[in-house]
Amino acid sequence: MKPKNLFLSLMAVLMLVSAAAQSRKQVRQYYYWINQAELAICDSNYTYANECYDEAFHYLPNPPENHLCIAYKMNIHYTSDTAHIYKYAIQLLQWGMKNLAANYARLETYDTNIYHRLLYLEETTVPTYDTVLRRRLEDIIDKDQSYRHTCDVSAFEDSLNEEVIKDIYRVYADYKTINSSTAGWSFTHCLGTPCCHHVGRLNHAVLDILKKEYRKGNISADIYMDLEEEYLCQLAHVKTGAASYKEPDCYGFSTSFYIIGECLFIHYPDDICQVNRSRKRLGISETYEDLKKKEIWQFLTGVFSFKPIHILHFTDEEDAAFVARLKQEIDAEHAAGDFHRMYYEKGSEREEK
Repeated sequence: MKPKNLFLSLMAVLMLVSAAAQSRKQVRQYYYWINQAELAICDSNYTYANECYDEAFHYLPNPPENHLCIAYKMNIHYTSDTAHIYKYAIQLLQWGMKNLAANYARLETYDTNIYHRLLYLEETTVPTYDTVLRRRLEDIIDKDQSYRHTCDVSAFEDSLNEEVIKDIYRVYADYKTINSSTAGWSFTHCLGTPCCHHVGRLNHAVLDILKKEYRKGNISADIYMDLEEEYLCQLAHVKTGAASYKEPDCYGFSTSFYIIGECLFIHYPDDICQVNRSRKRLGISETYEDLKKKEIWQFLTGVFSFKPIHILHFTDEEDAAFVARLKQEIDAEHAAGDFHRMYYEKGSEREEK
């Protein structure tokens, strides 16, 4: 290679590396402000939460959809800040979200002017996402579910999963940017289930794709962290066997929080410092303590959810018996000075144990 061509190639590589580093820096800044906004909501400081969302969306103008949706919901529930409500509503409608006015009308804080404005925005805002891309993503989830809904999947699972993962690779090869702005509202549903199937089969290549997309700001960090924990849980199960299997803590999602009936149970990770280091290494400023605060707030208020949470349900009778047994165990642990588990109940005078 001629010196001039070599120089140009090196310059191109350096520019790509610099662009990637800048993108990661923006995403880190974005998640710092998202965390501040969500903590402010938990503290009922909605003015500051809006300021934090403004900062966050400066770094990612087309953010993961759950963050924009929460910013919108916070304002319709708690502030009636029409400037933010209408700005977020327009963006959500452009992504294909529906029924904003109808859902708003169900609130106790219903305002006729806001309702009619939302109706007008629904009638006049044109979706801007790529319908061809959206159709390809929907075809992926349709293919993934096709045999699973109709027959014994075991006979087709290997070939089916292989086809689906190839489709995922192709769509990411064909499109430079896939997010809510380009693929529409709830596009991650089309990818989440197929990716979960591959993670369960210890296909790490899927995680590599999701990690890249998180670092670009195209999907929520929670999606990546949840699936990586699932992967590590499956890997631990294979390596150690069922008898000695122990779920890894990793980011503090899978093993820490679960709801049964009207009770939220929290099982602290063995090493919270390690969990926080893992989160920091990923570029997430939200600590386990921050996560816990949000999980408790969303459980007790029931207004909207910051985070995914596992809900266990058997029958009403079994749920009640299971809850009673767990509460008795935790009470005994607390009496003995062991506080590695806690529970919260809705509607009780003393919500924290």
